Amino acid sequence: MIRSPLPLAPITADSRVDEALFALAAAPEVLARYGLDTCCGGARTLRAAAEHASVPLAQLLRELGVEP
Repeated sequence: MIRSPLPLAPITADSRVDEALFALAAAPEVLARYGLDTCCGGARTLRAAAEHASVPLAQLLRELGVEP
């Protein structure tokens, strides 16, 4: 996966899954571990994806290295 060399907006709970996937090195592993959809569900926010997968949002953000 190619990561953008351009500075991106900070990732938050309201960022989309696909944005986190490109911006955060830990994202592919963390999202896969929780079974979060990075293809068709990539347009969901991290908040919505966590809720859909019954994953505690604070835990997901912590593992991604994002401050809640």
